[in-house]
Amino acid sequence: MTEEKPKEGVRTIAPDEMVVAFSGPALRANRFFITINEGVARVAFAEQGPGVPPAFRSAVALDFTTAESLVNVLRTLLDRNVIKIEVPLATPTPTPDQPKDS
Repeated sequence: MTEEKPKEGVRTIAPDEMVVAFSGPALRANRFFITINEGVARVAFAEQGPGVPPAFRSAVALDFTTAESLVNVLRTLLDRNVIKIEVPLATPTPTPDQPKDS
């Protein structure tokens, strides 16, 4: 088994960085909005439940280099940690107003 090399920009977090990373609350977000303006990517996070409008939670403004690093780190970590399951497509059930395939 060969050891996987970390992708560029992906490294282990130092202990002092870990303290910073956990020094504030982690707000739940299930929506995000990205806007690009004058070399900055603004990522706003919100939470939304069924039938209610989204509620703002937090936002960050990233220069393009930092935004690209975030994309690379997320892709690497997700590729390593998300179980990929192939799900077969469901066969649609015809409704009464649709003819069945012959």
